[in-house]
Amino acid sequence: MRATGLDGFSRGWVAVSIDGDQRTLSFHGDIADALARPFDRAGIDIPIGMTDDGQRDCDRLARARLRPHTSRALHRRTALAVAGVSRSRRGEP
Repeated sequence: MRATGLDGFSRGWVAVSIDGDQRTLSFHGDIADALARPFDRAGIDIPIGMTDDGQRDCDRLARARLRPHTSRALHRRTALAVAGVSRSRRGEP
């Protein structure tokens, strides 16, 4: 079985594929290109369980662990924007 994991980043998507003992890392400008590669199962990293105030223990712990690279842990505003929630629905001007 060939499994692929996808995660978004500032320039597109990174895909990690595992097929038996073979590992492949690839970068894609858009998700359609990333999903055009053959796979049996794919997992896409998406934030879930967002709270109304945007503060989750897992995010706070991740930011503490990633210091000084805290921007690598997704913030509520970014998560909502990625999910396609408009600025007005996010309560922003």
